[in-house]
Amino acid sequence: MSFYSELKRRNVFRVVAAYLIFGWLLAQVLALAAEAFEAPDWVMKMIITVLVLGFFPTAVFTWAFELTPDGLRRDVDVKHGQPVVAETGQKLNAITIAAAVCVGALILWQQLSGPPGQPAMLPSSPPVTQATDGTNSVVQASATLTETATQEFGDTTEKSIAVLPFANMTNMPENLPFTIGIHDDLLTSLSKIRALKVISRTSVLQYRDTMKPIGQIAQELGVNTILEGGVQRYGNQIRINVQLIDAATDDHLWAEKYDRELTAANIFEIQSEITTKIASILEARLTPAEAAGLMHAPTINLDANQAYTAGRQRMLKRTDASLQAALELFRRAAQLDPKYALAYVGQADAIMLLNEYGDMPAGRSATEGEAMVRRALELDPMLAEAHTTLAYYQTKRRNFTAAEEGFKRSLELNPNYATTYHWYGLLLRNYLGRPDAAVKMHRLAARLDPYSPIIQVNLAHSLSANAQFVEALAQYHFTADLDPEFPGVAPGIVQASRDLGRLDEVIIWLNKAIELNPGNVSERLFLSLSYLDLGDPMRARKELDRAIAMAPDHDILGLGRNMLDIYEGNFDDVLARHESGEASYGRNAWVKDSYGWVCMVTGDYQTAIDIEYELNPGDEPKTITVAPHTLKGAVNLAWSLKQTGNNEKAQELIDQALAMSKDMGMLGYRGLTFHLAYLHAVNGDVDASAEAFKKAVDAGVRSDWWTIQYLPYMQPVLEHPVFQSAYQLVIDDINAQRARLEKPEKQAPVG
Repeated sequence: MSFYSELKRRNVFRVVAAYLIFGWLLAQVLALAAEAFEAPDWVMKMIITVLVLGFFPTAVFTWAFELTPDGLRRDVDVKHGQPVVAETGQKLNAITIAAAVCVGALILWQQLSGPPGQPAMLPSSPPVTQATDGTNSVVQASATLTETATQEFGDTTEKSIAVLPFANMTNMPENLPFTIGIHDDLLTSLSKIRALKVISRTSVLQYRDTMKPIGQIAQELGVNTILEGGVQRYGNQIRINVQLIDAATDDHLWAEKYDRELTAANIFEIQSEITTKIASILEARLTPAEAAGLMHAPTINLDANQAYTAGRQRMLKRTDASLQAALELFRRAAQLDPKYALAYVGQADAIMLLNEYGDMPAGRSATEGEAMVRRALELDPMLAEAHTTLAYYQTKRRNFTAAEEGFKRSLELNPNYATTYHWYGLLLRNYLGRPDAAVKMHRLAARLDPYSPIIQVNLAHSLSANAQFVEALAQYHFTADLDPEFPGVAPGIVQASRDLGRLDEVIIWLNKAIELNPGNVSERLFLSLSYLDLGDPMRARKELDRAIAMAPDHDILGLGRNMLDIYEGNFDDVLARHESGEASYGRNAWVKDSYGWVCMVTGDYQTAIDIEYELNPGDEPKTITVAPHTLKGAVNLAWSLKQTGNNEKAQELIDQALAMSKDMGMLGYRGLTFHLAYLHAVNGDVDASAEAFKKAVDAGVRSDWWTIQYLPYMQPVLEHPVFQSAYQLVIDDINAQRARLEKPEKQAPVG
């Protein structure tokens, strides 16, 4: 008998196969146990060594002995033809097959399973909105979602990376903030490399404790490489493990372990080494400035760093309470390390957002916040985050040229800071009249931070401003599925509903927004103004009184007071309030704008002219730049100039606005408006004004319809039959919407 046949007869092959399979299973179980009990690395190395060494004596033992009903016997004592030999082989086959099935099941579970309740990365399709009368919305969102997602996340590039949340290897809750801080700082370090696309922290945090395969994560985030890691803190020592993985092949491109004494200097040194190594492996060339920047430690105080990281996490949820908590954490970071520049940027960001999402007045926000960010730049003139924040403050001050320069400077310093693209997009959309550029900028922001709800909702705002209403509504619902409790989604759907002329839906979603963020004074003010559009001044005053009770000194509330008086024709009260300084007109542009409007309709044309020049300054004194956000002001300014005899300058403004309207249509600062009808009226073209008004009504414009009766330049249009027919349609629709809203069964939508 040949040697091969003898090996087969003695079941050596079967035993070896069974040994390998059971050995692999045992190693997997022991590895999980070692991780749970935080065993040092040498334990697993010893286990694997024992399993390998045990292979050879097992094979020899199988050659020499045979298992029989009488126990183990030497092979020479067992007759070759005995049935027990074949029976033993069959038993080994069954055991081996069962073990192999277990191995296959374990591998399949590791690849496919995820943690309970793990959300999908993005919704496959948004819900179709339902009109209040039970009919389907004219906006069918689902058709555009695939294109939207593709444009947001972009194509995978060669030099792109996502750093997954680091594992807290000690499994002690008190070490989790420390672990998060190290991960956050490493992301910040990598993001400074222009040649790399680095996914922002908000998006990678979604993958904490995930069981998704690396390839799936990389595809969802649009990257080619993934960095995994873990942090172990014990006594005054720290260990950081990292491994860089090629997402396409699942191959490990690089792995390293760092054991150092626990100091801030050592931690930042490790981060610098990791960043430099990744750049080298991915062939992302570092500029001299980038290389020098990697050697700079933002703080030497670990507690300050952890406070700053915790503050950033709080700030993601744009509510009054979360922003107040973030501000306190940033202040603590600055107290612990007065030279920690990022701590001052954090304070400036929180203070600014408290004006938008809380009850902090604009004047106080501007003064305190800008002081913080300028302190940060004194400490670190090369800090991209500080340049971005200062640029946003410049935007608020309407210093648009300085703001744009600041955003561009920030992108030079850190091309992966998603907030820069986000806030730059706001400048382009809201103030520079470039909504198409804003869409591109917000897509870039979403590409770097696809899970950020605030970025996603502002992408929707920009789509709406660019007249992409179908895509905008899809994007709002897209964001709602990402984070149903995010307070910025409901206001977005409010704007989409306003563009469609559904003011009853506006009321419902504004109440939803207030429910999610009760401290937002601005939303309650807009609820009051929306009731005016619905022809319900009683409820408008009730909501305004609630807002005043919440924040009596908030400067934006002067707008609500003015609009209520305008609705009721009490122009003298508006003028008196301005003269007394009661409403803080000097600090809020919207309040001052409403005062200028009253000056125009009451015949104080020079004051109206001065206010328009002040609110919308052009490149030269006594000029304004005609853009979507200045169209209302340009129309009123042209009329006031005509009344003061400056016909040439007035006609120049009218011609610029008419030329712009060819591309812009009925778009204004916040969506569809009646401004084109107003423009034709100021130009003396009654027929064109009436037709433009009808076109706007047919498109769904309902906001501010009641102000038309007071506009001096619209008086000749009021008698036009086309206008009267369209105006009656508005009145009937408003009455029907108000009746629907008052039905007791009307419920606020969810999500």
